[in-house]
Amino acid sequence: MSKIAWAAGFVDGEGCIQIVPHRNSHRLRLQVVSTTHAPLAKLQASFGGYLNGPYQGKPPRRPYWQWALDDDRAKAALRAMLPHLTVKRAQARLVLRFPTTGGGQKDLATGRFVAMSAGLRQQRANLALGLKELRR
Repeated sequence: MSKIAWAAGFVDGEGCIQIVPHRNSHRLRLQVVSTTHAPLAKLQASFGGYLNGPYQGKPPRRPYWQWALDDDRAKAALRAMLPHLTVKRAQARLVLRFPTTGGGQKDLATGRFVAMSAGLRQQRANLALGLKELRR
């Protein structure tokens, strides 16, 4: 089995595709939380992102780790996994339309903040609502 097919199966079973509020708009996030570190380290080695933890919940819960990708990295990983996804395929297809550029970021050339248009904020908000409907 390929690394990507394995990752898709793991994300299908344990992952979460989210569009979360961020500053005055939204951010795309692919996240997996697990009490086992090894599979999350494998996801990080394959796709990058960040791996945090261990965190300790209230006893008797076991320690857990969190792996996540945001925006363009999340889209790249989901695009690679899409042919192998089953449970989260519709969610992945929807969020692949999420615009990750177009303002609301620092312009690397000038160092100035570029405001996000109201239309782009609305497009992101609409996709967030669509994802929420798919997850019901």
